[in-house]
Amino acid sequence: MNKLVFVVHTHTVRTLKAIARVTDIIPMLIMRPRKGGQDAEVIPLSSTTVVETIRRAPQQKVAIGARPSFMRFPVREQMLFAKRLAMILRSGTPILEGLHMLGDQATSRGAKYIYKSLIEDVSRGQPLSTALSKFEDIFGEFCVNIVRVGETSGTLHENLDYLAEELKKSHALKSKVVGALVYPIVILVATVGISLSLTLFIFPKITPIFASFKTTLPLSTRILMSVSNGLMNYGWLILIGLIVFVIATVFILRIESKVKIGTLTSEI
Repeated sequence: MNKLVFVVHTHTVRTLKAIARVTDIIPMLIMRPRKGGQDAEVIPLSSTTVVETIRRAPQQKVAIGARPSFMRFPVREQMLFAKRLAMILRSGTPILEGLHMLGDQATSRGAKYIYKSLIEDVSRGQPLSTALSKFEDIFGEFCVNIVRVGETSGTLHENLDYLAEELKKSHALKSKVVGALVYPIVILVATVGISLSLTLFIFPKITPIFASFKTTLPLSTRILMSVSNGLMNYGWLILIGLIVFVIATVFILRIESKVKIGTLTSEI
């Protein structure tokens, strides 16, 4: 029986775990360099406590759990994800170990779920782009395609750097747009608030005066009186209707997102 010998350069046990998890190869020897330029010391892993951890690595699975109902992964976090993963890959660290490192730093529930899903899919041999396609509603088609092109051309870390720069520009543009819209939104909210206050509290007090006139009132005045009476008599129903409409819209969007994710998962 022929023996195949593989030389793996690594500085951490986690890398060995990642290798064992992905390839089912169990390292049996560690060559530790000695000081003074002497020959490397060969240590059989079977005589250490590390080997048992590595032997169990192929059976380890990541507990993903249920997808959060309101999962957020902002553009800024996407930018940091692409930038840090590119840096990790450029250093020669395996992508699976890099995902583990980034996942350990995640704080939000949504980010933890995304990293666990990526780790699970990549550990099963799927490309990173395929794993990201499950979250295309968050990352976007552009991000998934950039990663896919990088995997195909062998320049994944360069494509991730490019993606990080594009996301940075997008985040900066979004911040400028939001900053520019703050003043108009404040003016709009103030205008609506004043209009509602006049309609609900001021106008009903002067409506009897207009009603006492024996002449035909202007159309704009009659419309304003009708709106005021409607808000006074059916204001709670209108408010409940708006709340139900918002909840139904959010619920429908969530269902469409889950159906899309389920379709991608079945295709994968």
